[in-house]
This record gives sequence, C-alpha cells and structure tokens, in this order.
Amino acid sequence: FSVVPAVFVIHQDNYPDLEAPRTWEELLHPRYEKKVALPVSDFDLFNGILLNLHKEFGDEGIVRLGRSMDVNLHPAQMVRASNRASAHKPFVTVMPYFFTRMLRQNSSARSIWPEDGAIISPVFMLVKKERLELTRPVADFLASPEMGSILTNQGLFPSLHPDVKNVLPENPRWKWIGWDYLHDNDVAALLKHALKIFEDTVGVSQ
Repeated sequence: FSVVPAVFVIHQDNYPDLEAPRTWEELLHPRYEKKVALPVSDFDLFNGILLNLHKEFGDEGIVRLGRSMDVNLHPAQMVRASNRASAHKPFVTVMPYFFTRMLRQNSSARSIWPEDGAIISPVFMLVKKERLELTRPVADFLASPEMGSILTNQGLFPSLHPDVKNVLPENPRWKWIGWDYLHDNDVAALLKHALKIFEDTVGVSQ
C-alpha cells in the first residue's frame, strides 16, 4: 500500500569540482569510489538496492557498489551528519526519500531523485485468510485514502491508492525489481550471493 524510495543526497562542499550522479549506473562509476554512504543497516531498503542492481548490472555492479562505499550509516545517522557542520560527509548519501524532509533548510545538502528511477522497497501487509474478518477493519484502514494521505503528506511515503495525490517531484521514475522476478527466482539465494560479493569487495577495498 506504500513504498520507500531511495534517493541521493549530495554534499558538494568538499567536492566542488565533482559532478553529482544522476542515475544508479553513474553512481557505480569509479570516480565515486569511497565517496558514498550506504544504508547497509536498513535491511529492507539495502536488500532492495542489492537485488535491483544485481538484476540490472550483475555481479560487477555489486563489486562497483562495494568499491563506492565510504561508510555504512543508518538514515537517521545520515541526517544528523548532514545537519552538523563538523561531521564527515561523503559526497553521495543514499537514503530513503522521507528522511530528506529532516535536512535543515540552511544545509548545503541537496537531494536528487535518480533519473532512471528511485529504487523502491514495498510496504505491504499480510493477512491470514482464517483471520480476515477479524483483521479486515485494520486492513481496510491501512489501504484507505485517509491513510494514504497521512503517509504521503506526513511522511513522504508514496501511497499506491489511486485517489491520493502524492507529494513527489515532477514526473518521478521508479526502479522496481518486479513481482514476476521475485516469483521466478530464488530470492534468498540471490540476496545471499549479492551480499557476499558486496561484503568481500568492501573487505578487500578497506
């Protein structure tokens, strides 16, 4: 009923001559090695990033992602670092879109919605069939336009309800791995494979 989009936050001050990445493919370029903060501890979102990039760029894409990482920060830590003048700030920070609302207005940080699409992690609910009647009021509320408006207006979580007008940049694009891909592949094995490549690369590069 909602999604968590991953976007780029750019700290240009320490890299005045470096052009910001506009796509995920650009983020994997060698010029951004050791210049990217990744939300490794935000498991759902990071797993979504790994699977999407592996689907599109294969093992080499995950190697390049590992080489790009400067630091692993939870999104809340990323925001605190962005708002503190003395904090270490990687050139690019990958974070959930809703955390960009917490950046100070006078901060030098700016957010970029990837031109090839914000990688999304779905927010969904599972309801047991035999408990459906008992849980229906909660399920109906979570899927309602009222809840959708709260999600998008208060938290910048885009709602999938057709009657909700989302708070988003103009003509946003999305990068979603797809239900068919999830159904047709051993996702657990793919994720384990991609994570090992990433961890091995980070271990070697550091």
